[in-house]
Amino acid sequence: MSLVNCSYCHLNYDDSSGIDRNIHKRRHKKWQQVEETLHYLPRPYAQREEMKIQAYKLIREGKTQKEKIQGCMLLFRAHFDRSLSAAIHNNYWKKHPSFEQYVTMMDYHESVVPEDIMKKIRKKYPHKQGHIAPYFSYWLCPDTTGRNQQFFQAEKRERKKTVTS
Repeated sequence: MSLVNCSYCHLNYDDSSGIDRNIHKRRHKKWQQVEETLHYLPRPYAQREEMKIQAYKLIREGKTQKEKIQGCMLLFRAHFDRSLSAAIHNNYWKKHPSFEQYVTMMDYHESVVPEDIMKKIRKKYPHKQGHIAPYFSYWLCPDTTGRNQQFFQAEKRERKKTVTS
């Protein structure tokens, strides 16, 4: 067994396995198509997690409003990359919104993004409701079961909060 990690498409695969090599070849080709079309590739999981750590630190400990906004934008980018990566994996990446569109769709709770910071961000990226459910960060195609479930879960969460308040 010869485990390989492709630094381009981020797939771990067994290079001694013909099946794994074929899976890698198809995935690698898809990621090349994504990059050619979007001129962008989402960061791999480990980088996204590091981005989120840095983002939360800036949001919580930033000394200036500018630093806190930078932290929020870094968090949005990490979530965008995760969402786009899932869209690539599930073959709907051509429909996925751009980063700027994605930011307008996100509905972060004030426990994640302070209200005063979100107001500043919303001046540049006005909120568009109904695209990504509150508490979620994956964009899913409209009229899909997954998207409907997201909104159902968000509503359920809100009802539970209202009952316990």
